[in-house]
Amino acid sequence: MNRIPKAVYTREFREEAVKLALTEGVGVSEAARRLSVPLKTLANWVRSAKAGKLQKVGRDQKPLTELEAE
Repeated sequence: MNRIPKAVYTREFREEAVKLALTEGVGVSEAARRLSVPLKTLANWVRSAKAGKLQKVGRDQKPLTELEAE
């Protein structure tokens, strides 16, 4: 069975997703559905943002190659 590759999100995407979930009154579950992001992932980003640590999330991810970016 093949593994599903792990999704890689940019810092800007994470920030905008948290902004949508918190400030625009959409809520975490609705924002996750609209953005096609797992609910738990967005909930973790929101928790990190509230703690002031959102900048550290995803820091250890390898950068995308040009082929992957397409």
